[in-house]
Amino acid sequence: MPAFFYRLPVRIYALAAMAVCLFALLTVFLLVRANNDEYVSRERELHQITDMAFSQLDALQRQVADGQVEEAAAREMGRTVLETFRFGTAGDFHAFDFDLVITANAFLPEWVGTRQPGLTDENGVRIYQEMLKIAKADGQGSLIYHFANASTGVIEAKMGYIRVYEPWGWIIGTGAYVSDIEAKVQQNIITTATGLLVTLAVLMAGATLITRSVTGPVGALRGRMQSMADGDTASAIPATASKSEIGEMARTLDVFRQALIRQQELEDAEHALNEKRSKVVAALSSKLSALSQGDLSAQI
Repeated sequence: MPAFFYRLPVRIYALAAMAVCLFALLTVFLLVRANNDEYVSRERELHQITDMAFSQLDALQRQVADGQVEEAAAREMGRTVLETFRFGTAGDFHAFDFDLVITANAFLPEWVGTRQPGLTDENGVRIYQEMLKIAKADGQGSLIYHFANASTGVIEAKMGYIRVYEPWGWIIGTGAYVSDIEAKVQQNIITTATGLLVTLAVLMAGATLITRSVTGPVGALRGRMQSMADGDTASAIPATASKSEIGEMARTLDVFRQALIRQQELEDAEHALNEKRSKVVAALSSKLSALSQGDLSAQI
């Protein structure tokens, strides 16, 4: 590993970056889950609305079973029920059979009695054929496709929900545009991105403060240790008042400085004593030399 990664500031910033990444992953997970929950909730709503339409078709079928109306007449009435059923701002029903022959469509009545196997949205989704696959496989289900909103004329994403009405062999379809979900998702993304940026800024600011609070005193101690190695025992040790581990290091270093000062004082005292002894010995030697040469006036 490069020596750069052993530096304390790099490690602190790396921890902050890891925290941001983990927070981002958790946020994305929750965001995706919330988005999926929105679509599941919308599908559940469409299922409940379809139950309401089915209850009316069941009432007509019971009349057929009781011999009150002919099945052809009941189907015609069923078509009217589906084409007049409205919910929300643009919710409606349509129907087709397993041959993809349209049996009910309020906004495109000219399609009734025709096959529309090639209906494709702007993303290449073959709408009726995909719905037919769902009907054959599961009997009911949902499909996301793009279709023109009847109230605005704008092509929007739509969740289609289909369910087989077995007595007549019809595939009943309804749907709801999901622009509100997409708008909510976009807003959540913006909010999340803003939150991540704020979190990143706070963590980076905190990491900077922590880094400076550590590297500043440590750098000062390192410089002071170097000056002590160069012989400076007079200058004070920085950060001795700190209550952190750095303060403990500084106080330990100050004890070492005091020991160096005492050692220096002892060495200085011993050096002075040695000089004094040397002078005495030199003076004594000089007087003794003079006496040995017959100078009786020399005094020891």
